Amino acid sequence: MKRSTLALALLASTTGIAAAAVSAQAPSELASTQTWIHAGRVIAIPGQAPRGATTIVVQDGRIAALHDGYLPAPAGVKVIDLKSRTVLPGLIDSHTHLSSDRAGNEGLAAAMTDSIPLNSYETQWNGMKTLRAGFTTVRNLGDEKGKVLAYREAIRRGWVQGPRILDAGESISTSGGHMDGRVGLADEMHPMIGTENLCDGVDDCRRAVRRQIGRGADVIKFATTGGVNSGTGLATRIFEDEAKAIIDTAHAYGRKVAVHAHGIDGIKLAVRLGADSIEHGTTIDAETAKLMVKNGTFYVPTLSTVNGYLERLAANPNAYPPLIKNRLTGASGSPVNRCRSPSRSASRSPLAPTPGYPSTAAMPMNLNGWSSSGCPRWKRSRPPPSTPLRCSVSTRRSARWKSARAPTSLRSMAIPWPTCGC
Repeated sequence: MKRSTLALALLASTTGIAAAAVSAQAPSELASTQTWIHAGRVIAIPGQAPRGATTIVVQDGRIAALHDGYLPAPAGVKVIDLKSRTVLPGLIDSHTHLSSDRAGNEGLAAAMTDSIPLNSYETQWNGMKTLRAGFTTVRNLGDEKGKVLAYREAIRRGWVQGPRILDAGESISTSGGHMDGRVGLADEMHPMIGTENLCDGVDDCRRAVRRQIGRGADVIKFATTGGVNSGTGLATRIFEDEAKAIIDTAHAYGRKVAVHAHGIDGIKLAVRLGADSIEHGTTIDAETAKLMVKNGTFYVPTLSTVNGYLERLAANPNAYPPLIKNRLTGASGSPVNRCRSPSRSASRSPLAPTPGYPSTAAMPMNLNGWSSSGCPRWKRSRPPPSTPLRCSVSTRRSARWKSARAPTSLRSMAIPWPTCGC
């Protein structure tokens, strides 16, 4: 019988709490705080072969201990029978947009016709697709109307199922930038579009950050450059003092900062000012990569978005307006063509063994789709020592973790759904 795989969040140390401390609790306490799992196999230690029959002790939602064999649980403790399953670490996707997996003209039409309550159901639907794919934590980098913030709270209250969510609230940009929902719409439509996520000037950018934190944002996301889907281009769309105000304010409130950046000037600006991660990084070069390594900046290449572009255009050549379609397929620096360049040293995936490349927090799962766009297939290889996190993938799409020194909020593997906000 073919073994199936269940993703389980093994986010605490596998050595965890000492077994003696666990067993010291009274039976009534154990029953209310513990769950025991009998697993057929467990992928527990990076780079090592899976364990065989294992008892996993879960204490207050965390892995407390792993024991060889199937131990009898104390009286009253819930036991989950996964003896026919393989249990592995819950995966983390560092860049999602759970409120929609639609883009281009389809996404625009949905924004005009679907109600907020209906889109909230779509958000939960996408969250469950992500969870069932094995991703137990996601970093959601922007949506409108607080749909993901509400979904996150509903999950915490136990009302619905879904992954753990670190949410950015609404992404920030300057007026006319990538996060300005009025771009490309007729003037008559502008009064219907919210603008509190937009900022112009230092004080206004501080206000925009504080607004998202006040709404409950776990992380702040803003754009230094234009974007693909918005048609605002790849060049820098923010002044340095504005970007600095956003980053400094977020850090003052204890929030990490994710920066949407395509053009090299916008990438360098964000890295130089202390951004915690670069999203997309389409035109990243070797010089900037070295600076990211030096500063500890994470790179989230969002490679699966390219598959989304290709799939939509293959199904419908008019899926995007002409201007955006040209940015996707026509420019040498476009996301689709960045791996077709004769010189791949600046844009190659961090999965390739390139010494000194910044820490990657995402990777492609759909290798066939990525290879068809001109990017190479990757084989199992030992990662460079400068990279805290790495997952190697064979052509059969099986994966194994190589290291686990990266912050858990940024450990990730990208998947080809809801992540279309490029």
